[in-house]
Amino acid sequence: MTNSPSDIIEYLFSPIVFVSRVAPIATIGVFSALIPISAAWRRRGSLPSPLRWAVIYLAATLAEEMFMLYWSRTGRSNLWIINVYNPFAAIFLGLMFAGLQLRERWRTVINVVTGIFPVFWGAMMLTVENIRMFPLYTQPVQSLLVITAAAWTLVQRTRYTVSPVTRHSWFWVSVGALFYFVYLLLLDPFSRLLVHSNPQLVTTAHEINGGLVTLMNMFWLRAILLVRIPSKAEGNT
Repeated sequence: MTNSPSDIIEYLFSPIVFVSRVAPIATIGVFSALIPISAAWRRRGSLPSPLRWAVIYLAATLAEEMFMLYWSRTGRSNLWIINVYNPFAAIFLGLMFAGLQLRERWRTVINVVTGIFPVFWGAMMLTVENIRMFPLYTQPVQSLLVITAAAWTLVQRTRYTVSPVTRHSWFWVSVGALFYFVYLLLLDPFSRLLVHSNPQLVTTAHEINGGLVTLMNMFWLRAILLVRIPSKAEGNT
């Protein structure tokens, strides 16, 4: 027996409608990733490697959020998805920031740390972390590494830049990451502490998170828009 088109539409969109009513700002935050992704698609032939990794991170995170949404529609816990995605997000972000470095030694340092993080994640999962709960250690450590890489990128690139920093993609990527990951550093431990005793406060915290991730996505959009779209003549050559 086949489902009617109305049943299919309800199946696809009812979870989105529900969550948009419960947490509208968080929902905007999730779908705001589509804006820089769309801008990147138009520039896909010209994007430098760091921005390609930024777009991969945005697309993968959007897919993760949507999977979480549909997985939980029957009441199943979806927190394990956050934990499983964590090392992949760290790899995408690490490769992005490695590509933004001017010196080879700093690219090597970031790549080495990026390679070590999945090992750290695995050790935490096998010992102190609970895959069915908000991550208490792995997400904060990932956020701390991103904050460090973003701050270091700003310091190093600014030292060797004579033009206004706002004309460079690395500035918008790094500042956007700082705005978001400073908050994300505390979000999951906070959520784990209060998810049962004060779920409404946790929802509010995730609404704030939605606003900050939207801000980061707009900063990353600005970074992508600095990449010129090649003309048709350039595209043909």
